[in-house]
Amino acid sequence: MAIKTQVRLFLPYLKKTWFFYFPFIALILFSNYRLPNIRVIPVPLQVAPFMGMMPNSVPINKTLRKLLYLEAQQVKPPVKIPVVSILKKARVAIIIDDVGYDRTIIQEIAKIPIPLTWAFLPYTPYEKECLQVAKANGIKIILHLPLESLHPLINPGPGVIKHNWSEAEIGQQLDRDLDTVPGAIGMNNHMGSLGTQDPHLMACLMKIIRQKKLFFIDSMTTAKSVAGKYALEYQVPFAKRRVFIDNSSDENSKKAALRELLGIALKEGTAIGIAHVKAGNATVIIEMLPEFIKAGVEFVPVSDLVR
Repeated sequence: MAIKTQVRLFLPYLKKTWFFYFPFIALILFSNYRLPNIRVIPVPLQVAPFMGMMPNSVPINKTLRKLLYLEAQQVKPPVKIPVVSILKKARVAIIIDDVGYDRTIIQEIAKIPIPLTWAFLPYTPYEKECLQVAKANGIKIILHLPLESLHPLINPGPGVIKHNWSEAEIGQQLDRDLDTVPGAIGMNNHMGSLGTQDPHLMACLMKIIRQKKLFFIDSMTTAKSVAGKYALEYQVPFAKRRVFIDNSSDENSKKAALRELLGIALKEGTAIGIAHVKAGNATVIIEMLPEFIKAGVEFVPVSDLVR
């Protein structure tokens, strides 16, 4: 009875003491207690808005980690905008056709300070001299391949390939034409408004060009050309002319053609122009170069633009 009496007397004091000291005791115990297998991991601020002044890292348990992971799945990273092709320089290639018949004008054209491509006709009187000039100036050369015109009275010249020949005949003549232009890395058609729209000739020609690992530039002497179709079928590197620079001998007309070429290059990224071995062409092209440079256009050999 004495013990019960003492407990009864001490209980009010115990209750008063317990409630008074409990918050302090709990705070001390919690501050010194560490949960097992808990590590500090970084938590992005976007998924921890409730963390106040501690966005970088907090100790979390498995349940909280799962919640944070689910939240993080909903936070989409910023979309990366790809670099657009407009940042690349527009590129222009200029082919000089009919090389080999004049040794004076070609010296002027060789002074144009851009990487031109010269297209040599087969069996020309000054072929060797022009080849030496091209080699001395690091100019890439191609064969200017004669093909039949729609007009039967127009003669494309020696070395022409005809649309009604067999594949063997086409191959033999192409070999002879290429032999006259050593070092040719490709070819474009000379005339050929009939030849380039003939499926048989283009199929045979592209098959042979593929075997020789050359490329073909369509001079686009006719809108009905099927050269591109068969180049794709036989996987021949291919491109086509966009502007004839010297359809007129007038200087202003040539400059207008060059500005048209510039506009196409800026719009589409690439453009091929064709000029010929004619008096005055070198002067006009040189005078127009500042406009191309100001627009950020790069001049390249035509081989850089085939696909």
